[in-house]
Amino acid sequence: MFNQTRNSKINDLTVEDRAYHDWYRFVLSFPPHLVRHYLDQFGANAGSMVLDPFCGTGTTLVESKKLGIASVGCEANPVTHFASTVKLNSVNHRFDYPHPPAPSPLHIEGERTAHNSS
Repeated sequence: MFNQTRNSKINDLTVEDRAYHDWYRFVLSFPPHLVRHYLDQFGANAGSMVLDPFCGTGTTLVESKKLGIASVGCEANPVTHFASTVKLNSVNHRFDYPHPPAPSPLHIEGERTAHNSS
């Protein structure tokens, strides 16, 4: 039976997850702890490759990267693609990856727009 009190907090972000996932919440996103659970259950490791064909705001990509697992994502919505790119760039910065990915044209345009609006 559904326990509303217990299940009402199941999608809450932990303190550790807020830096990457709390600034832009998307209604269809997965909670990061669920992604980590599935990565663990599927035995994903540094030699694995994760494909997220509808990556949305990048929760799976971010959690994979934090665990040192290669990942690829596709997203058609420019807003959620931008959010995903920003989140991935913040992971690159936080973990000091030696070769962060080159910024996408959407990311460059977003930075230009943000700069011009200030």
